Amino acid sequence: MNTPEEAKGMVTREVTRVITPGTLVEEHILDEKKNNYLISVCSNDNSFGICWCDVSTGELNVAEINGEKALTKTIDFIVSIGPAEIIADDFTCDSVASSVLIQNGSLPKFQKYFKWAFDYDYALKTTCKQLNVLTLEGYECQDKKSAVSACGALLQYLYDTQKRSLSHINSINCHTFSSFMVLDSNAKRTLELTETMRDRRKKGSLLYELDKTNTAMGARNLRQWVEQPLHNSKAINERLDAVEELIHADLMREQLNELLSPMKDIERLAGKIAYNNINPKDCLGIRDT
Repeated sequence: MNTPEEAKGMVTREVTRVITPGTLVEEHILDEKKNNYLISVCSNDNSFGICWCDVSTGELNVAEINGEKALTKTIDFIVSIGPAEIIADDFTCDSVASSVLIQNGSLPKFQKYFKWAFDYDYALKTTCKQLNVLTLEGYECQDKKSAVSACGALLQYLYDTQKRSLSHINSINCHTFSSFMVLDSNAKRTLELTETMRDRRKKGSLLYELDKTNTAMGARNLRQWVEQPLHNSKAINERLDAVEELIHADLMREQLNELLSPMKDIERLAGKIAYNNINPKDCLGIRDT
């Protein structure tokens, strides 16, 4: 933390960051075409709140699952996200301990985190402070207590491990399950959406056939579309209309290819700025993009 010239005796040492599977930001370790999600899960009566964040891009999402078979639906949804790391409250950890998906390695083991971090009032203050707002009403999740509790705990976990403000995490997306289909692990595996059944490789999957993207940002977006198919017919048709327009516009498509090919991964470069580890090459990439 200081130079030998500044120190009186031994130089001062501190832990500046704790690296965990869900908090990686190093480009040479991460798959540029796949998000690296940390998930937080909180239970409240018959409700489960889920918060998932990609620290490398600043993406922050919440959702809440209620009603019958809420735990089963929660696990299915977590499988569809494909997290690298999961933290949860005591009740959730105990409830999923015997899950086949954890035992066979389809999901990471749920790690218990501090009970106080999941307290709604504390979590609400933590989330509002991170987003620099007085209330979450603008994000349509103020009344989703389990989801807010999960979000606050996730942010607290990031503060504890990353030891910095993470200013690039400045917005929150509240997901509703009416907009897309949640596919369980069996459906994903059988349909071979992102990997094959036999050897779990991308080559041979639906995503492999579809992925002709020119940027890492586009590749991650396409993966999300494949893993979370839309149910709303209006949204589906709007997406298909956009595809049809590009199919019939050969010249525009070629020009787009040329423009997109040299583009850098702005989402993850923004994360590097927040971590204060951006280099001159990255700065030139941002300028050119």
